[in-house]
Amino acid sequence: MDTFIDNFGVIYSEDRKTLLKGNAELTDYIVPEGTESIGDDAWDRMENLRQITLPEGLITIGRQAFAGCIRLTEAKIPKTVRHIGEYAFEMTGLKEAVIPKGVGRLETGVFSWCFNMSAIGLSDTIESLGPYSLNTPEPILIIQVAHSCPLKHIDATAITKGSAFLVPYEVHHEYVKAFPEFDGMFVYGIKQAKEPEAMHAHNNNKNRINHEKENHQSPEPWI
Repeated sequence: MDTFIDNFGVIYSEDRKTLLKGNAELTDYIVPEGTESIGDDAWDRMENLRQITLPEGLITIGRQAFAGCIRLTEAKIPKTVRHIGEYAFEMTGLKEAVIPKGVGRLETGVFSWCFNMSAIGLSDTIESLGPYSLNTPEPILIIQVAHSCPLKHIDATAITKGSAFLVPYEVHHEYVKAFPEFDGMFVYGIKQAKEPEAMHAHNNNKNRINHEKENHQSPEPWI
C-alpha cells in the first residue's frame, strides 16, 4: 500500500485521510485537518506521547489506537467522531473525557485502566456500555446529560465499583427503573442538559459523591 510520511515521521495513507502509524519519539503531535481516521494500533504503547490534538472532521478512532500511552494526559475527542474502537485509550493518563453525540456504544475496554481518570461525560446518543469500557483503577464520576434514559445496556463489568452516575433530576427514576442493579450509583443533580465542557470542576467529585451517598443527600446541581 502506498503511504505518505510527514515531516514528523508519522505515516498516513496515500490520500492522507488515515493516520496509520505514529512516531514513538514524539511527545506531542497535532493531527492535521482532513484526517478522518486514526488507524488500529496507530500509537499503541508509544509511551513518550503526552499530548495529541485531534481535528474536527475526524470520524473514527481505531482499536487500541492509543492503548498503553501511559503519559498521554491530553486528547480531546472531536465532536465529529462516530466510532471509538475497543481498548482505544486503555491504560492512558487521561484525566477526563467527553464522548460526543453520534457515538452509540462504548466498546470493550475503551477507557479501561485509565489510572488518572476522574470524570467522563456521556452524550444523549450512548445506548450501551461494553465490557470494561469504564473500568478504571479508581471510581469515577459519570456525567449523563440526557433528558431521557438512552442507555439500554450496561455490561456488569463496564463500571468500576464505587463510581457514580450524575443524571438529570427529571430522569433519575427512569435510570433506577431501567437498571435496578445499579440503583446505588445514580445521583441526580443536573438542571439542564448540555455538553460538559468544563469537567475540570469535578476533580474532587469522587469524595463529594461518596459523602452525599453516605449521608443520603442530593448533590448540588452541576450547572
